Amino acid sequence: MKRFSATLALVAACSLPSVLSAQTFYTNRAAFQAAAGALTKESFEGMQQPVPAATLTFNGFSVSETNGFNALTTTESNSFWGSSSVTDGKNSIWYDDNDNSLSSFSFNQNIRAFGVDVTSNGTGLMSVLGIFNTSFSLTAYTPTFFGVIWNGDFNDVTFSMEGGPEVGFDYVEYGNGVSVPEPSSLALVGAGLAALAMIRRRRA
Repeated sequence: MKRFSATLALVAACSLPSVLSAQTFYTNRAAFQAAAGALTKESFEGMQQPVPAATLTFNGFSVSETNGFNALTTTESNSFWGSSSVTDGKNSIWYDDNDNSLSSFSFNQNIRAFGVDVTSNGTGLMSVLGIFNTSFSLTAYTPTFFGVIWNGDFNDVTFSMEGGPEVGFDYVEYGNGVSVPEPSSLALVGAGLAALAMIRRRRA
């Protein structure tokens, strides 16, 4: 019995860090919303702040652009690129990338879920830097949803796109999220427990 318990504890200990560090990425907003639970929304309507600016501040977070033209601004529906980056309401924010630009969302407190619609006037690869270290493809003038839920706290998300196009953001959602187990880790734990149970029955 002692050997069984010790082995069980070892399996759980080896699998637990992977579960706790799980990151789940989403390309579908409805799926993201269903998994994330309660979210705070910002769609950049009724902005009462000077633009363009290197940093724009909203309720609960700010957005900044560095290493490029150091300016973000707003755009109204159908007033830019011939096809707007607005996906919700009448306003979005955008910046002119110069192939070195970093656009960062910085939150006033830790969050575990973040989602945003991203649009560009060029086709290319958008990188998500820092702890997420992932990327996704953008097609010119086609809004693309990026969402992430993580079982750990984070308070910033940074984007960088190759090629130097204009990039727009709209319909931001963020929150504390919910626990998202990593399927492979749960399968590993389950398989280990099943094997141990079988061994125990044979010995009995």
